[in-house]
Amino acid sequence: MEFTIVDRGAIFSVILTRQALRIEAKLPLLDVTAEYRRAVAQTLNRVEEARWQRHAELHLDQVREEILARQRAKYGPEWPSSWGGRMTLSILVQRALEVSFRRS
Repeated sequence: MEFTIVDRGAIFSVILTRQALRIEAKLPLLDVTAEYRRAVAQTLNRVEEARWQRHAELHLDQVREEILARQRAKYGPEWPSSWGGRMTLSILVQRALEVSFRRS
């Protein structure tokens, strides 16, 4: 299991700076709690997306080859010879990558 450290202090500092600018400009104040939660969630989402991209880059070829070999053993050496077959391959690869990502 991998842990990600989010610099929550830096996020909070940026929000307080924005709040100070809004006060100075006589603009409506931010909901600091909501802004903080949104910023932390966005940061975590970006980290998770980067993990997914890295996982897909590392495992795509191997997973694709395994599925291709299995499907060709079942349907013949020309599989996938149609658009539907290529779409099926793509879906099977995506699902297998998602399962392996959840396990990692």
